[in-house]
Amino acid sequence: MSQGGVDDWDKRASLGVSAPARRSTSSLDFNYGRRKPIRPASDAHHAALDFPVGLRAPLWIILRTEGGRALSKQRKLCAIVFPILFASCSLIYVAFIDKGKQRPSGPLLSRQFEGIWARVDEGPRRWWILGSSVAVEYDAEDGKCSRHTAVILDADHVKLENGGSGALHLQRGDFGTVILDGAGDRATYAMEGRNTICFGNDGKYLDSAPYPRKGGV
Repeated sequence: MSQGGVDDWDKRASLGVSAPARRSTSSLDFNYGRRKPIRPASDAHHAALDFPVGLRAPLWIILRTEGGRALSKQRKLCAIVFPILFASCSLIYVAFIDKGKQRPSGPLLSRQFEGIWARVDEGPRRWWILGSSVAVEYDAEDGKCSRHTAVILDADHVKLENGGSGALHLQRGDFGTVILDGAGDRATYAMEGRNTICFGNDGKYLDSAPYPRKGGV
């Protein structure tokens, strides 16, 4: 401090004015601006984070610490990105991919009748495609292959939609055959391949055959 400054304080002291106390450097707050120490969480908080459930798991990974140090940015980023990707893929799968085979409404045909059947006894040539929810008849009348859809009434009864006949009763016969009985007609069918539907005796397919194959059956 300059001599002039000392004289000024001497004059103020003679008038009863005290000089301001010096602030010791030891009292300076050198921690100013520094990060405050992390206080330990309560036991209840640790108990909640020790058992992550559902969507709390990513939050648990992001917020928890190891040895008082925060997790790496890479692990935090994975904890955020992977749940988002999983949720997005799940929504896409449910909305556009997972259509599945919906169970058809109404009666179902017994599985013992499933298959493609061709009439093997004397009578008009006919074929049936039978499934749990499908019943279709093909015939070869007037030199043309005709298709007729049938309605499934119960596990062993079907009825053609054109109303040409009443309900047809299905039952298993000897040697793996299927017998359709109804409307005064009893026919025996044996299982065949789909390429035999509407295949004529002359070795050619009839017009409108559903599954023709080059060179015949």
